[in-house]
Order: sequence, then structure tokens, then C-alpha cells
Amino acid sequence: MLDVRLAPWAVIAIGTVAMALTLRWAHRSIALFWYLMLPGTIAHEALHWAVATVTGGHPGPIDIIPQKLGKGRYRLGEVPIRNCRWYNAGLIGMAPLLLVPIVYLLITRLAPEHALVNWPRYLAVCYLCAVLLAAAPPSGQDFRLASISWLPTLITLAAFVVWFFVA
Repeated sequence: MLDVRLAPWAVIAIGTVAMALTLRWAHRSIALFWYLMLPGTIAHEALHWAVATVTGGHPGPIDIIPQKLGKGRYRLGEVPIRNCRWYNAGLIGMAPLLLVPIVYLLITRLAPEHALVNWPRYLAVCYLCAVLLAAAPPSGQDFRLASISWLPTLITLAAFVVWFFVA
């Protein structure tokens, strides 16, 4: 008989993908989707705010109340940036990509040894990782912001790709 055992991080990764697919289903109801994605929205906007603060962008308060943009599109949150310049716009716009290494750390560090025995922790880690991973891609507005400074944006994206595939 074939004995297949997965590493704890692999079990978390599989659960994360399953929950991410479930989140796509929840997208049909904006109220449910907003509620489920709230931790990811907060993390996404907090990274914009933190990077803007560090790079001199003078961010305003984080707004996580969804706003309808038309044609079934919603904005789940935003952070106004008052000092967007060529040297910080790319970094501020691409800041949510920092959620990918955070998810990696969560998967590798918080994976319970026995998912079936410790299933509440397993589900919590899978949910958190799925929500953060779903919030990691920069939005269209984030790309428009980053286009102000295309050179720092390209350097940031290249560094991210190198880190992701080499590390």
C-alpha cells in the first residue's frame, strides 16, 4: 500500500487554495465578500499606509467602507496619499505584494503538525492565508499610482520576482 504523507506546510497550502476558491464564490454578494475579506482589506490598505509613511507619502486615514464604482465594481478600501512623487509612487502602489512573503511565513511557521487533531488552528491559518493572498495583487488604482514612477516600480517588481523564485 502506498503511504502518502504531506508536510504540514503542504496541507496548509492546499487548504489555502481551497479557501481562496471559496472566496471567489463569495464574490457574488458584496456584503458577504466584504465581511470575509475584511482582514485582507485591512492588511492591503495598511501596507499602502505604512510604505507611504516610510517614503514620505503623507497618507491620510485608512477607509475600509466599500464604495460602489459602477457596473458591479466595488472598492473595498482606500488610503489617500498627499505627497505622491516619482520616488515613492511605485513603492506605495506595489506595497500589497508584501503580503505574499507574509503568507509564506504564515504557511511555513504556523502549520499545525496534525491538521485533523488541531483542526481549528488549521482552518484559521488557511482562512487567514487565503484572505491575505487574495488581497495581495495590486488593484487597477494601485497600478495607476505606480505608473507615476515606472523605474522604481520596475525595480520593485523585479526584486519581488527574484525573491519569489530564488528564495
